[in-house]
Amino acid sequence: MNYVLRTFLIVLFTISVSLPQTSRYHETFDNNNETGWAFTSTDANISTQNGELKFVSNSDEFVYILPPTEASKDNFSFKIKPGSTGSGLEGGGFGRAGFKSLVAILFSDPLFSDSLTVVFSDDIQSYSNPNLTTLVKYPIPANVNSLQLDVIRSGNNLIINAYVNDVVFYNGQLNNVDEGLFSGNMVMMLDPIDGPGLKEWSLDEVDISYNPFIQTAGVFLDEFDDTNSPWFRFGDFDNIAQSVNINGGRLNFIYNGSSKTAFFATPPVGAVKDFSIEVEGNGGHTHDAPFNMSRFFDYKNYTTFFIEDDTLYFGYASNSLEPDIIQAAAINPQTLSKLKFSIEGDAPAVYKAWANDQLVISGTLNNLPERLKAGRLAIGYDRGNNIDAYFNYAALSYVPAVNTTLQTSNRYYETFDGGSNPGWGFLAPNATITVQGGQLHLTSPDDDVIHMILPIGAAKDDFSFKVKMGDEPSGIDGGGFGRMGFKSLVAYNIEGDSISIIYAEDIQSFSQSNVIKLITIPIPDSMNTMQLDATRSGNNLSLSAYANGNIFYTGQLTNVDEGLFYGQMIAYVIGSSGSTIDWSLDEVDIRYNPMIATPGTFNDDFNDINSPWFRFGDLDNLAQSLTINNGRLNFNYSGSSETSLYVASPAGAVTDFEIEIEGGGGATHDAPLSLSRFFDYRNYTTFFIEDDTLYFGYADNAYEPTIIDYAGLNPTTTVKLKFSVQGNSPAVYKVWANDQLVMNGTTNITSDRLTSGHLAFGFDRGNTMDAYFDYSTINYGQFVSVEDKPKSANPEKFTLYQNFPNPFNPSTIIRYSVPFLETHSGASVQNISLKVYDVLGSEVAELVNQEMSPGEYQVQWNPKNLATGIYIYTIKTAGYVLSKKMLLIK
Repeated sequence: MNYVLRTFLIVLFTISVSLPQTSRYHETFDNNNETGWAFTSTDANISTQNGELKFVSNSDEFVYILPPTEASKDNFSFKIKPGSTGSGLEGGGFGRAGFKSLVAILFSDPLFSDSLTVVFSDDIQSYSNPNLTTLVKYPIPANVNSLQLDVIRSGNNLIINAYVNDVVFYNGQLNNVDEGLFSGNMVMMLDPIDGPGLKEWSLDEVDISYNPFIQTAGVFLDEFDDTNSPWFRFGDFDNIAQSVNINGGRLNFIYNGSSKTAFFATPPVGAVKDFSIEVEGNGGHTHDAPFNMSRFFDYKNYTTFFIEDDTLYFGYASNSLEPDIIQAAAINPQTLSKLKFSIEGDAPAVYKAWANDQLVISGTLNNLPERLKAGRLAIGYDRGNNIDAYFNYAALSYVPAVNTTLQTSNRYYETFDGGSNPGWGFLAPNATITVQGGQLHLTSPDDDVIHMILPIGAAKDDFSFKVKMGDEPSGIDGGGFGRMGFKSLVAYNIEGDSISIIYAEDIQSFSQSNVIKLITIPIPDSMNTMQLDATRSGNNLSLSAYANGNIFYTGQLTNVDEGLFYGQMIAYVIGSSGSTIDWSLDEVDIRYNPMIATPGTFNDDFNDINSPWFRFGDLDNLAQSLTINNGRLNFNYSGSSETSLYVASPAGAVTDFEIEIEGGGGATHDAPLSLSRFFDYRNYTTFFIEDDTLYFGYADNAYEPTIIDYAGLNPTTTVKLKFSVQGNSPAVYKVWANDQLVMNGTTNITSDRLTSGHLAFGFDRGNTMDAYFDYSTINYGQFVSVEDKPKSANPEKFTLYQNFPNPFNPSTIIRYSVPFLETHSGASVQNISLKVYDVLGSEVAELVNQEMSPGEYQVQWNPKNLATGIYIYTIKTAGYVLSKKMLLIK
């Protein structure tokens, strides 16, 4: 069968605000957004219009263009789509630039004979004549729709893949490279033709996936012990490589020449809005260049603090090379060793400057132009013949200008360290499923497809699905994992010796599925982890895929059907003919947004043709026979052989439940209706109607159920049914037909695989199915099993962590954990209060006051109107009160 995905699933429900390992920045410029971009250009006219970023200049200066992203480390994928204009340029390129390294694609430069060229250097000696090593030269196609550079770290080696129009033109490996090649800033470059004349260039789209260099976004401290710390140098091309360096635990600026020059360095934090930066250093007696610290869009649009002679200035430039001075203060450069600058807000912007810990400038600025509200930070010197200065450290706190992470609210994590029921639904008639040795194990003598439905319920929009393999599998031809809607699929897929990323918007057949493969690569020799990320942007879905933490695909599906934006998380394996399936899973980590806004209640009137019920049963007829249209869920089949058609609800695994359905059927319909809460085909509780009788029973490791109760029922007059199971020892079961209670009893359910599961209803053992449902209403308890108490995802105790940074100014991060609280139905939400008090006990801030599920959380506090001093932050919930101290320094 061609319908595939690969092996893995999940169990623990937790909300988390921790940053994911991989970040993504994707911009189509459809909203004319240029926030956070930076250009080292003196005269360019930069605009966003018609879905493109446009650059027009009369200058022949070399220009760097910095996207808003922070510095990255190890792996990245950088893809661009050129815009509609490009003239007056000798060449350009894009890639990652470290402090003294570069890996990039260069293009359209006569030096490279109109070739696409992949280059690198791990120790740039000159920027005007860089010592680059060429890895490949490739003729530029007549039409270039996209260019992409993917870099993967493997030990001390760097694997490089380059693409044009989504076709790879280079694949190679750099062995034992300098550490500096493993980190840097994403950068684009434009090299105009010398002399006068118009230079034009435009960019249609950029898509960057990467691992952030800074692990805790919002704070960065650099003591310059790392000679490869990925600050980005710019300024005087001829001298910057030798004149700006990191060594001896210092960032050094050294220059002595006959002409005045300029050198700058931008920290690895990316584009920022609010910021505070503190630097400490000194200089030699011959130093004559003014110091400058700016947040800039380009050389004509920036806010700036600078020191000239004995004066510290603050000002800004809006479409002007020279700034308007807003405020000035006298200082003594001879005794100056520490400087600190901050800007907070934009309406108004509050700016401050400290010299040797003394506040010397403070004020507000109203009506900042849009380009001055965010930008890259840079420190350095200009207009000097003699530059002899250094910095011992730089400490920054900041608010990033753009969000480069998946937009997800929930996390589901499982390490399989205990419990026999992980809450999954296994569509396997003969499989043996166990949880032991920290792994989920599945064995089966069948060579069919085995689907597994995750316990978390349907998800929408963005998600990240990561799995860690268990023991070496056998007896399988393929498998995969991903998100499946009512008729859609996006998945990480394995067949034979290949990995593919696949999708389908309208599945026409489950036995011969019409999936589209986006990429196919060989399976690595050793497979440890697999990951699929999806990000929604308007009507587009961007995908990134990883093997062993290394990105191998990034792309975008444009103007897709709405059904691709939500579905249930699934996994499956496909058995080899005549072999016994033996498969295991070690760990699963999913970040997602629940489709059901209020957990515990789900109502569906079937007006949405993509409502993400999961269809299963007869794979040959499922797609055509089970549909949603005209406000109904329809079951239609007529054949010579009996068949089965079912749907599993979007609610995920449930404990107690009550489900009501209303519908009808045709006179020829001959298939029994059943509604079950199932673990697999041999472990389930069930209600079913056969002939004129309603039955209730359960199967405990058996195909056929043990009948517990039955009642007479007239199927021809019954249009509404409601089923309920509450508790387990005893379990109270009830059934209503046309709002009349027709069954009511109790039974003891002792098997843990029968106390929870996925809800499914449908028809089986019929040659003719002609039935529909007008609506379904479900009230349910979410699944959290006692054995699956949180390990790493859900904390075991209430914890309040020390804030960071501490001392702090202007902001700090407070982290806390909400523990698992055991109730009759599992983990429940708790009301959490987090407040800040002064030393006299007066409340100065309320940071949190809401109900929260188990998980790790963090909140940022930015006290704008409080004085220097000690503050106490206290977290409270039922039975717990924890407090810690922190120090605010202004």
